[in-house]
Amino acid sequence: HSYAGDGETTYGVASMHIDELTPSADKKVGHTLSWGVVGHMPQKWMDHVPVISGLSAYYNYGENTKPEVRVNYDGELLDDQSAESHDVGIVVSMFDDKLTAKVSYYKTQVKNQNLPYSAQALGAETWRVWQMEAWLMANALMYSYGLAGEMPSWDWAWGLAHIEEGWDGSWWTNPDTGNPDPTLPVYREHPVTQEQLAAMDDIIYNADTQFFDNYDIPIDVPAVQAAYQNWRNGGDIQGLIDAAGPAFPPYTGVGDLGSRNNGNINGVTPNGTIDSTSKGYEVEINWRPIPNWNIQVNASKTDAFREDIGAPMREFIEKQWARLSGPAGDVHMWWGGDLKMRDVYEDSVIAALEFTEDSIGHQAPELRPWRFSAVTNYSFVDGALEGLNVGGAYRWADNQILGYGLTNDLSGLDVNKPIEGGSEGHFDLWVGYTMDLTDRVSWRIQLNVRNVGEGNDLIPISANPDGQIAAYRIAEGTSWALTNSIRF
Repeated sequence: HSYAGDGETTYGVASMHIDELTPSADKKVGHTLSWGVVGHMPQKWMDHVPVISGLSAYYNYGENTKPEVRVNYDGELLDDQSAESHDVGIVVSMFDDKLTAKVSYYKTQVKNQNLPYSAQALGAETWRVWQMEAWLMANALMYSYGLAGEMPSWDWAWGLAHIEEGWDGSWWTNPDTGNPDPTLPVYREHPVTQEQLAAMDDIIYNADTQFFDNYDIPIDVPAVQAAYQNWRNGGDIQGLIDAAGPAFPPYTGVGDLGSRNNGNINGVTPNGTIDSTSKGYEVEINWRPIPNWNIQVNASKTDAFREDIGAPMREFIEKQWARLSGPAGDVHMWWGGDLKMRDVYEDSVIAALEFTEDSIGHQAPELRPWRFSAVTNYSFVDGALEGLNVGGAYRWADNQILGYGLTNDLSGLDVNKPIEGGSEGHFDLWVGYTMDLTDRVSWRIQLNVRNVGEGNDLIPISANPDGQIAAYRIAEGTSWALTNSIRF
């Protein structure tokens, strides 16, 4: 839609665009909506205003969804990503349009965005969310084989009571064989063994068949549950070995049992979601003191922060944490003296979740909040230097968060202890020359030098909690480009 006033004076312009996918049974549906309005002060009104020669204002709105098949860690479909943006600004022209100033403000909100994979986000630890369940089952099976006497040389892995007693095998030695025997009542009735059996019961009896199917973990959960109950009631361990099948026979390491589809569910990598907001201001000034000299200055301030973690992932982690807070969490990670699964999960997944929650409302680490640039170009229009132009630019970016320090109790990262890198500033220069070859053909050559005077330095991009730099990128250093062009 558009409307205009008297003669050639335009009061305002508005436009709208809508694009929606056609729904169907086998396709995700998304939509895009955008519209904007621009208003110009009538020129005849501005003729009586000193200094100011033009005044305009605008507002733009947009929203969209991104149709995409994504799943949570329990295999349930996630809602589509969506975004909504607002952009408003004014433009003022002064001194017969020699000076133009533009001030704008924007705000963009993104819902159900994929959780980013970085050292300071839960994304770096999400593989444990699905892999931990496979390792719980592997430990429970290995403990069963060991307590049944099937893995005597692996007592360092399954013999928790043996390890608790200082690796002393005399107290559980079978007098008939002269060898340690975990099937003896003295071993079975040991408090640590009783705790171990309770953990095994919790893991196997409460295993989620659908979870194992989703990740293609090759364990027949109902068959294992039935065979395990048989063994617990005094049956033969061979039934459990057969039920576990070739996926986890005796003398198999815990890490050998996992997802055969590399953690995917129906070809889709599961992930969590997060909501985020980005907003900021920008000021742009264009000044032409004389017709052949242009100066442009731009400054911007951006705030970007997370607002909330998606409920599906949070609820799934809380469910897993409740499970590991019970007897199931008492199994050990890799061997009988290693950390308990509960502690590993708390130190990795729960600590990362808590940090991500603490970071809500704080500046995103990958962002440089303030940016500034200035560009100038002068063209010689007469005399011996006619056709020559020279110019330069300066670009500056604010400090960036590289990482975070540890909490006072050293239990995790502290969002209130950011580790910042330095700001960046760069100069660019150029010189060009234009010459008419004929009435219709002109030739132009220009030399651009970027990052003047800089070497191939290392720029920090991440830091460890103790402040030591963890990773760098290589600075571009001084570079140049020579271009030729023919216009006709």
